[in-house]
Amino acid sequence: DFINVKGKCYLFFDEIQKLKNWSEKIKILYDLYPNIKIFISGSAALGLIKGVKESFAGRSFEFKINPLDFKEYLKFRKINYDEDRIDIFKDKLIRELDLYLNNSGFFEMIEENNPEIIRRYFKDSILERVIYRDIPEHFSIDNPGLLYRILDILASQPGMLVEYKNIASDLKRDRRTIAKYFEYLRWSFLLKPLYRFYSNLLTSEKKLKKYYLSHPASFTIFLSSLMVKA
Repeated sequence: DFINVKGKCYLFFDEIQKLKNWSEKIKILYDLYPNIKIFISGSAALGLIKGVKESFAGRSFEFKINPLDFKEYLKFRKINYDEDRIDIFKDKLIRELDLYLNNSGFFEMIEENNPEIIRRYFKDSILERVIYRDIPEHFSIDNPGLLYRILDILASQPGMLVEYKNIASDLKRDRRTIAKYFEYLRWSFLLKPLYRFYSNLLTSEKKLKKYYLSHPASFTIFLSSLMVKA
């Protein structure tokens, strides 16, 4: 009984998005027991973000946990080096950097050296799960394959200036549909925009943006098709 607990009580829920109507249930706990602090986490970002915004607007803090950066990756791999004598360790670090770019710093893959296993993990467990399950589950889309096609285009032209009208014309889709699909991919952390710098933020927002796939491992999924096209 949370009422009889003295002081703060901490509740941790992992993969909470798998529970039906989870946000409503958590909100009941939040409203009934002011002495508890609730931490929720999960691998399906869209489900968490949507639930939090609907039920806990203004009453929650969001923390995004990124994949490992290169230094963190080296630490977990137990790769020792001296930053003051970096040339001595150059060859070893380059080999590790190649592995790091293949697994994008995902903790589950840091001990895996087989590029094909890494590629299949990222394709099956992350990319296709988000495109064919998570996004359709939370948004009204009739063609999840179009999301995949957009990523394919950006993989073949990384850093391209994105004009929704041109992409819509190439894919024979409505411009508004393409704009929405780009937003869904951003919210799912599969795409990252790069803005032009202006002192006026509104001007920066209005200008065309460059888009990149969020994770280097994404490119390995499209690599074979790119080689065929070449």
